[in-house]
Amino acid sequence: MDYLPNYKNPCWYAKVTNGSDNPYALNPYNRDREANLVDPWRALAKKRDRGETTRTRCLPLVYLIGVTKSGTTDLYDSIVKHTEIAEPSMKEPMWWNRFTIGEWNSPTGATFTHYVDLFDRASERIELLTDAKSLNHNVLTIDGCPAYLWDYDGWQKIPGNKGLDEPRFILAHSIKELVPEAKIIAILRHPTERLFSQFRMKRPTASVQNFHERVVQALDAFRDCLLNHTLRHCTYKDDYQYERQLYFRASLYSVYLEDWLKVFPKEQVLVLKAEDYYFDRRSSLEQVFKFLELGPLKAKTWNIILAAKVKNSKQSYALRLKDDMLNSTREMLNTFFQPYNERLAEILKDKRFLW
Repeated sequence: MDYLPNYKNPCWYAKVTNGSDNPYALNPYNRDREANLVDPWRALAKKRDRGETTRTRCLPLVYLIGVTKSGTTDLYDSIVKHTEIAEPSMKEPMWWNRFTIGEWNSPTGATFTHYVDLFDRASERIELLTDAKSLNHNVLTIDGCPAYLWDYDGWQKIPGNKGLDEPRFILAHSIKELVPEAKIIAILRHPTERLFSQFRMKRPTASVQNFHERVVQALDAFRDCLLNHTLRHCTYKDDYQYERQLYFRASLYSVYLEDWLKVFPKEQVLVLKAEDYYFDRRSSLEQVFKFLELGPLKAKTWNIILAAKVKNSKQSYALRLKDDMLNSTREMLNTFFQPYNERLAEILKDKRFLW
């Protein structure tokens, strides 16, 4: 797509349709209580009343791709408080995976136009705010789906992947095609702790013994898969036999990140360590804002960001846990994940990710 040259975020002009109909009324995202499509509808109605014939529409430049249960919600909420970030109508659209090829893909599912609708509220702000000197539009918007890194179930439906044992094309290729300059951010947590945290979220009443049994079954099934298939085949395989509601594939960071870095250059990818983020949020956020080439924040804005209650931190989550995992489970998982952590540290050239 050809985007507007004086916009930092990928945007374009679209025609304002005549009439009084609400183009957002039938958007499937309305079924999600987190989606807010009332504001863009009101803005569009005002444009019609003023007789305007065009409006700005945008795709996000920034993609917070993961990973689930690693602090993405708090990181997202902090990022959108920056004055040069326009918050969309929804944090986690899941459009690039579940609506295009995954479990929500259907004739009544979300189309590309429905996805773009989610960024119309942000587009209004992007259009209105300009740099005083250059008159450029420097505000960005963001898609904050934490499953994009790893959840691409249904990849076999992509024409270039049909008949293959492992994907040739992944979600990253789709984003790259439409937003070649996309900024990719991932925040990663100790894989064992992340896995247990997500299991607790999905099965809050399950016992630690039940968790242990599921882990044993899942790892055995995964190792059996590796006997006859490649690592990528087993990692991208949508098989609930070894998922067992664990989503342990999401903790195999090195496999997915290596694939993403084959699509996007390292200059467009920022990987944070969740433990570092929670230890010193300001330093991590300064790193993010520098990566996105955002302007400096006033002390008042920093105070607002840092004074906000931390969401889903280890401390706040621990209040909801009745007990921790068994030591034997943790040791088993740590041993299993060790070679993947070593590969991750090698890819990123950063030993902090050895955990």
